[in-house]
Amino acid sequence: MFGAAILAGALGTVSIPADVERRLFSTYPTWAVREGRSSATSIEAVVDPDGTVRECVVVEFVGSERLAREECAKLAQHKLRPATDAEGQPVMGLYRTYTVRFINDTRKSERDAVRSWVHQPDLTIDVAHVEGGVEMPRDIQVAVLVEPDGSLALCERIAERSENLPQALIDVACVDARKLSMAPLMGLDDHPARYVTNVYVRFQARASD
Repeated sequence: MFGAAILAGALGTVSIPADVERRLFSTYPTWAVREGRSSATSIEAVVDPDGTVRECVVVEFVGSERLAREECAKLAQHKLRPATDAEGQPVMGLYRTYTVRFINDTRKSERDAVRSWVHQPDLTIDVAHVEGGVEMPRDIQVAVLVEPDGSLALCERIAERSENLPQALIDVACVDARKLSMAPLMGLDDHPARYVTNVYVRFQARASD
C-alpha cells in the first residue's frame, strides 16, 4: 500500500543556506540594471552528497537569456545543503527551482512577459472540495526519492512549502506523484543512482458540471 511508504519528515531536498541565499538574491546584476533586463528562469541542478553543484541547466526562460544563464553560473559557485535520504544521510539531489527578476519602467514588453510568466507544475490535480478553507489554486511541493531506474520510491510533504494543507491532500499528491517517471541521474561512480528531488503540484478547483 502506497500510504505505508510515506515517512513524515524523513526525506530532505536540496536547499540553499541562508547566507548563500542572501548573496544570490539580495542584489540585481549591475549590467542587467544598466540595460534594464528582466528574466523568469526555471533551472535544475545536480547536487552531490557533499553539497557541490555538479551540473546546472536552464530548463526554461523568458526574457534575457544572459540573465537566465547567470542563475546557474552563480549557483554553481556555492556549496548547497545536500539532500538527505530516509535515514538522514546525505545523498545526491536534483535541485529544481525558478526565479523571477524584473525592473520596472524599462523594456516594457520584456518586463511584462516576465511578470506574466507562470511556472508550470509537474502535476495538476482537480479537487471538488477542500476542508479548512484552503484557497484554490494552490501550488505546493513534495519531496520524492527516485530510484536508479527513474521510478519513485518515497513521497512526502515538504513542511515549509505546504503550510496549512491537510495531510489528505498531501496523500493525494503523493499517490499521483508516484506515477511519474523521473530522469535517471548518474552517481559519482558513473552508474545510475538514487536521488531526492522536489515535485511541483498544483491543486485547483474542479469545474462544476
